Amino acid sequence: MEKNFVKTSITNVATKNLSGKYNLTVFQEGGKRHDEKLKAETHKAVCEDITAFASAHSDIPMYIILSIGVAQGACRQSKVAEGYKSFDAEKVVEVYDMAKAYNAHHGIGNRKPSDVTIRLM
Repeated sequence: MEKNFVKTSITNVATKNLSGKYNLTVFQEGGKRHDEKLKAETHKAVCEDITAFASAHSDIPMYIILSIGVAQGACRQSKVAEGYKSFDAEKVVEVYDMAKAYNAHHGIGNRKPSDVTIRLM
């Protein structure tokens, strides 16, 4: 098993095209599986947002980006398989900045915020 399965999965979804099966009539508007196509498109858009944000903010670890921006437990393989519904980049930046300020206030400002500090925020 890959060490960074979740990160690899998100990158793969973001960089590759949707499956060609979504061009079938069953997945088109009015088809009985159209909702599945919409869910896949939403998941792809969210993964693209996450990868763009992660590359722009390389100092923030991926587990923090996912647990704050997507949902609690979004780092699990099962959650990736279910598909992500939304991503809040603003919230990630705000919480991470608060965690850095918390560390600075308590005299440990030279270290990255831990997951415990992030959960406190």
